[in-house]
Amino acid sequence: MGVFWSDFLKFATATSVFTLALYWLTKTIITHWLSKDLKAHRLKLEAQNGAALERLKADLEMAAKERETRFGALHAKRVEGLVDLFIALENGFGQVATIVGAASMRGVPLRISGDGVEEINAALPLFRRNLLYLDADLVDRIQAYIAEVRNVDLADDAVAYWKAHRPSIRQRLSAIEADFRRLLGPELSPPKPSRRHEDDATPR
Repeated sequence: MGVFWSDFLKFATATSVFTLALYWLTKTIITHWLSKDLKAHRLKLEAQNGAALERLKADLEMAAKERETRFGALHAKRVEGLVDLFIALENGFGQVATIVGAASMRGVPLRISGDGVEEINAALPLFRRNLLYLDADLVDRIQAYIAEVRNVDLADDAVAYWKAHRPSIRQRLSAIEADFRRLLGPELSPPKPSRRHEDDATPR
């Protein structure tokens, strides 16, 4: 092989090595840059996603608190309305029982005027305001109870009427009380009636 070809091969070999080295270096640099860009982009996306998730979490928590506050207020209003209604129903029984009990001890027939059922009449607007909180069966029971108590105002002899109907009226009120306690739960039930208005003096 001549000197020319020997020098040419050396040059070609050196050039190939240089080209491969340059290719490898260029590829390495580009890969490094791309890797850095991808990493930076990934970190940016993670930061953006993290911020978006935190905002979503905060919005959901705020919505939950608002809902809890709103429904808490509605529940408190419902509880107050039902307790007031039950007390009015109990007072209606108590007023009639007191009046009839006093008359029975005197042993005279009694006709109660409208004033004698004013307590049960006072329960009517409370009953209407709380209708949405009551199921149909409980509504029917309350209506029947109110009607039976108010009928004492129509009786020619309230003592005789009360003697005949007092057990069923008391039974209706006790059933309504049990329903209210189930509705409100043990911690929010209406106070246990003292039964101070029980008409023990009424002849039975």
